[in-house]
Amino acid sequence: MAAAIAFISGGDIEEGAVFTNESPFERCGLHLSIKQRLLGFSISLGIGTVILIIFAALYSVLGDNGGVYAFMVFHFIGFLCLLISPFFLYGPMGMIKKITHPFRVVSLLTVVICLLIVEIISPILRGNASWFVLIGTAGEIFCFLFFGFSLLPCFDKILGNCCGGFFSNQ
Repeated sequence: MAAAIAFISGGDIEEGAVFTNESPFERCGLHLSIKQRLLGFSISLGIGTVILIIFAALYSVLGDNGGVYAFMVFHFIGFLCLLISPFFLYGPMGMIKKITHPFRVVSLLTVVICLLIVEIISPILRGNASWFVLIGTAGEIFCFLFFGFSLLPCFDKILGNCCGGFFSNQ
């Protein structure tokens, strides 16, 4: 567990200490350990992703015969599961404070735009909206995964190692 905490902290002592020592749920009366917070984040993210993938695939196969409005309801439920997942890491107020990073703002705006495109175009085009639904859902999942993992303290170090030259400030 100590190795996992050291990895998650990303070498940033201050940020790692904030993430590992301060539970964002103390005010609510919940006492979640780091393991429970990461598990809740992973499970919620996984459930949302699976719901989005299954119902986007069903919509693309069945088209208008599968019920556009049922797809829209389950698509929104999957989106809510994705939206709830980062709250496990930092809590609602902590997440709002951390959202100011430019990558996070862009990814969150992309998720909202993809959601609106899918939710507006699918009932208008009905059976012909399969490509919009598949591309929009893939965009939502990819950008929300980026957003969720960017909240972890180790993200900057991993991004620097993988894409250091591309994202450098020099």
